Amino acid sequence: MKRILSWILILIMSITLFPATLFAQQDYYVVTAYYSPLPGQDYYAMGSYHADIILNWEWIAGASGRKVFSGMLAAPQGYAFGTKIYLDWLGIGSVEDRWGAIVPAWERGFKHDRIDVWMGYGDEWLRRAMYWGKRTVAGNIVNWNSDTTINYYNIPTPAWTVAGFKKQYYNTAPTPVVPAKLPGIFEVSLESGSNATLVSKLQSILWELWYLDEEENTWEYDEITLEAVFQFQVDSQILASKEDAWAGRYGPKTRAALQKSYDAHLQEITKKETFLSDYKKLQESSQVKAQEYIDSLWTPEYGDISSQVRELQKTLARLGYFSHKDTAIFGVKTQNAIIDYQIAQNLIQSSNDIGAWKFWPKTRWTMVERFEEIYLEEALDSQGLQEDFNLYIKPKETVAEEISKILDLSTLWISI
Repeated sequence: MKRILSWILILIMSITLFPATLFAQQDYYVVTAYYSPLPGQDYYAMGSYHADIILNWEWIAGASGRKVFSGMLAAPQGYAFGTKIYLDWLGIGSVEDRWGAIVPAWERGFKHDRIDVWMGYGDEWLRRAMYWGKRTVAGNIVNWNSDTTINYYNIPTPAWTVAGFKKQYYNTAPTPVVPAKLPGIFEVSLESGSNATLVSKLQSILWELWYLDEEENTWEYDEITLEAVFQFQVDSQILASKEDAWAGRYGPKTRAALQKSYDAHLQEITKKETFLSDYKKLQESSQVKAQEYIDSLWTPEYGDISSQVRELQKTLARLGYFSHKDTAIFGVKTQNAIIDYQIAQNLIQSSNDIGAWKFWPKTRWTMVERFEEIYLEEALDSQGLQEDFNLYIKPKETVAEEISKILDLSTLWISI
């Protein structure tokens, strides 16, 4: 009896000392790799940062909410987040992500469950992902409390992994070099049953061009995608009837038209982002300039005679409240001009209110705002940006003004 108890005790101790690699049975997975692109890489799989984002997305966190890390795995729907999987050549990873192309065995031609391994950020990690490619790997589900052991630095990155790419030289080359692209979305025709990755990329572009909703990126050339392509073909005057043999199919004419539309879309995005950046700088400089100007007026009072009073009179004239000669004398005319301005800005109700005609902080602050608008308008005109302002900024302000008018009218109706 003691001998039996001893053997049981030894068996229990063996199990507890080896929990991290204990698994039920040998299994196999189709293991692929992906990475997170960064601006300014030497190489891109699809030729540019933006194109790689469309292909790989901007992986910042997995579907579980955990930020990306060495050992993060994407697995089919049947795998709960936190499931630990041991993979030969890699180690133990944790399932923290899932997406449409990561399917169980016997879907999309895979003989085993597909696992996608996140390989990191930037150039080096792109090379590791390219080198890994797609492999059938032995592996097992292991205990939940197992440590994550995958370390991508153990994966070699031979030079030939980026031999098909052309290095980008950016501003160091006398003539800009266009990176060579692998066969991509504008080089191949697509239809039902086409490569899932390319279909997903097409769906992403159609979403950016407003032909698809975000949740309609299904990785399959389905009826919704076919309809979206057909609508694009109609808008591009490629064809007009669903009876056409190419209706909804992504062929040569549609590819060329989509590339032209998408290039124009990207140029518009770049133009808008450039303008918004310039506009923000103009706003900041106009604010500083306005603040410095109003500060230079000091705080003149009734009866003062000074250059600051003259500037205050010019300021009031520019704002439309002083139609007299600037005399540098703070008299009744200047006093009344300030009162008119304060009433217009809702700072006071009448000349009897506290602060009436006083050039105090609230009055000065509203003048800073007014001159910030004046200086910004002048800067937009001088730099030829008024048209871009009307395109990207003014529509929002117009909507806000219309809402304000509606609210004012409703308030008036209630008061009546």
